[in-house]
Parts: sequence; C-alpha cells; structure tokens
Amino acid sequence: MSNLVNDVTGRKFSRVKIVSRLPDSRGCEFGDEMPSDIIDAEIVAIGTTRLRLEGGGLVIDYRPKASTTVMRLALSFTELGMWVSYHGPVMPNRDVAPE
Repeated sequence: MSNLVNDVTGRKFSRVKIVSRLPDSRGCEFGDEMPSDIIDAEIVAIGTTRLRLEGGGLVIDYRPKASTTVMRLALSFTELGMWVSYHGPVMPNRDVAPE
C-alpha cells in the first residue's frame, strides 16, 4: 500500500487542512481556485450530465449563502488535474441534447 493511500485512510487525513484549490498533478498550489461563494452554500444537486465533460465531469448546483440564485459549477478532469468548465447561474430547466 502506498503512503498516499495510508494517509487518506488513516487518522492523519481527518486532520489535514483543506486547500481551496482544484487538484493538479504538479501539486495543490498549481490548481485553479475554488469559487469562494461555494463555501457555506446549500448544495441543491450534485452529479453529472449527458453533455460531454472531460473525465465524465462533476456538476454541483448550489445556492450561495444569503442568495436566491442557484449557481452551477461544472468540473472536468484527467489524470493531470481538474479544472472549471463552467461556473455561472443555472438557467431554467430545459434539458439540452448532447452534440
């Protein structure tokens, strides 16, 4: 078992500080910053979409604290890292067919 796996499954992982950046293969200091309004936000939905995002994608709809607007954060990823593909308001629910 590698040290990374040991760190993740061990008690050390429960105490490590979270770095508010997206993962990057070069190190956490190289990743894109997370949108600051997602902290303390209400998560409305989390999953993926039928639209193609690199790595399958991860989509998080959230309502920032003290806001009525639902925001969408779409993340794409590969073995090299993760990046923001879309960050903006959620439009009215009209499912879009994949291209």
